[in-house]
Amino acid sequence: MLSFICLVFAWSMNALEKSYAKTIVRLWHELHVEKGLVHDFSSMLAPNQDATYIGVAMHDDVRAIAECRTLDAITRVSSIAHAPNNPDAARILLEMINETVGHVDYTPLQNQPRWLLEATFVSSVFITAAEE
Repeated sequence: MLSFICLVFAWSMNALEKSYAKTIVRLWHELHVEKGLVHDFSSMLAPNQDATYIGVAMHDDVRAIAECRTLDAITRVSSIAHAPNNPDAARILLEMINETVGHVDYTPLQNQPRWLLEATFVSSVFITAAEE
């Protein structure tokens, strides 16, 4: 039980500089391609000046990155990338975004159906827990 608690508190969410986020995403893309792993975050490879990047890290190692835009006090998550063989980090990132950001719109994630479904599930669980 103690090890589970330590793992939960080891995750941290931070804003990332664009250049750092792009470098990490390019590295993950190359690793996915080299290992023959399927991934759906190729859209994050192109530079986007309007986006902000939020990353989740464990022990100073970035494991997942979300590309976001804020419009009218609503944060729109448009894409998610994660390290090879580490999709749980993306789920944890979605949970942390739901807990810390007020209004989140996941409809731009339609090009990543896996993460759209996960975000819908996480946000519905978060809303249900908040109502209780």
